[in-house]
Amino acid sequence: MTTSTTHPSQWRTAKLGDLVDAQPGFAAGQRDSRGVVQLRMNNVTTDGRLDWSSFIRVPEPPDGAYDLAPGDVVFNNTNSAELVGKAALFEGWDERVVYSNHFTRLRAKPGVDARFLVRWLNLKWREGLFAGICNRWIGQAAVSRQKLLGLDVPLPPLEEQRRIAALLDEQMATIERARTAAQQQLEAARALPAAFLRAIFESDDIRSSRKIPLHDLVRIRGTLVDPQVPPYRNMLHVGGEHIASGRATATGMRSASEDHLISGKYLFQPGDVLYCKIRPYLRKAAVATFTGVCSADIYALVPHSAVLDSAFLCWSLLTESFTRWATEESKRARMPKLNRDQLLSWKIALPDLRVQREFVELLQRELASVDAAQSALLRQSDTLAAFQAAALRTVFGGC
Repeated sequence: MTTSTTHPSQWRTAKLGDLVDAQPGFAAGQRDSRGVVQLRMNNVTTDGRLDWSSFIRVPEPPDGAYDLAPGDVVFNNTNSAELVGKAALFEGWDERVVYSNHFTRLRAKPGVDARFLVRWLNLKWREGLFAGICNRWIGQAAVSRQKLLGLDVPLPPLEEQRRIAALLDEQMATIERARTAAQQQLEAARALPAAFLRAIFESDDIRSSRKIPLHDLVRIRGTLVDPQVPPYRNMLHVGGEHIASGRATATGMRSASEDHLISGKYLFQPGDVLYCKIRPYLRKAAVATFTGVCSADIYALVPHSAVLDSAFLCWSLLTESFTRWATEESKRARMPKLNRDQLLSWKIALPDLRVQREFVELLQRELASVDAAQSALLRQSDTLAAFQAAALRTVFGGC
């Protein structure tokens, strides 16, 4: 196996079209629950695997021209510019499988190892080759048959192809096991915020506290302003899309002028709790840290600061118990949402202000540690992805 940018003398270069029989797939506009499984774009991952977690069935085509056989390579010829060119090896399944017109089936000719070929295609995708040679339209890109089959493929003797493919399979399997473990850890870390929130708000200190309707503790700010005039046009605009689900944060805002706002918006101040009243099951609330304007889909809640901490209120609105209540209440409307009277009728568990702030501080410390762990796991996943690319480059060099 070579690790340089040149190949041993026994390697040769061949056009892909001379190494495979290529067959495009077919479009199926209908679904058939009793039909045949059809491979789609989402079934091929960016690391060259087939993902069977979700698939569709379509009416069976009239002949076997679009059947996949073990050893076939599926090349994703149409996708977004970033994803076009994904490829995977089909190793068989427990029933018949066909493929859509977004794929080209590459069936290796004698003397060509399909595992070797798909690994080379994976490397070319990672290097951005297909993004560079594809034809682009709005929201879509495609690699033409002519460009695909005209690619120069570095090809060692068959036994060397098999040896290289086996080595890469082993390396990729090791990396994939590590990636899967990291992903499982990441998913566990993402579940921790809800667990921390549940542990705090279901504690005896909270559950035994007096329950008080929000209308005794909170008012809804109702200052409607024109976002086209100063100073409001220069203020940041918060919409429901900016508030993260279940995390009490808002990001990605732009000024009212940058968002080209025309209709009136509601003013909010630092310390207000911004609660998204649309689809309460999405659990969107955040404490404002600046003066800005928000959409009519958001309530700017002003808590009575002498008895209710803003952050404690915000987190209370993200609890499972509130979300269950709000979801049930919002079913009365055609579009799930809480009106003012409904929201202000909810009874919040209200411990002493000191206890509220202690709980918030504890929760924020725990969440900071979770965020740090998630960042580390994401970096680990990026590193593993880089290892995959490095393993491919080591084998194929600069080809």
